[in-house]
Amino acid sequence: MCMKKSREHAISCRLYTFTKPAPVPGKEKDNGRVLVVDGGGSLRCAILDGNPVVQAQNNRWAGVVVNGCVRDVDEINSCDIGFRALASHPVKANKKGIGEKHVPVAFAGTRILDGEYLNADTDGILISKTELYV
Repeated sequence: MCMKKSREHAISCRLYTFTKPAPVPGKEKDNGRVLVVDGGGSLRCAILDGNPVVQAQNNRWAGVVVNGCVRDVDEINSCDIGFRALASHPVKANKKGIGEKHVPVAFAGTRILDGEYLNADTDGILISKTELYV
């Protein structure tokens, strides 16, 4: 599960392991943004499955970054958008609670805000306030 080369704006949300499968922004039409999902780094269950990733692809999102586990990896890997997650897990999250959209998220020692740039390739992801040119 790796990120293709891209340089796009972030849209962030925070989900919890007890969250129903995500009121994620990927359902919204967009042109080239990256959905950043903070699951707190939990490895207990999958906070995202293939459906939101397919919807994000169909709605012209550039990619999805998940700080947590996902499931339906074959479905996700067949999508033509960038993708990165910590791991896969066969267990779904419980369908309780809610998540938050458009909130600052922090993981891997980095704080990510809506509108910041994610510059990604197969080696990793850089976050910047302005567009980087290489």
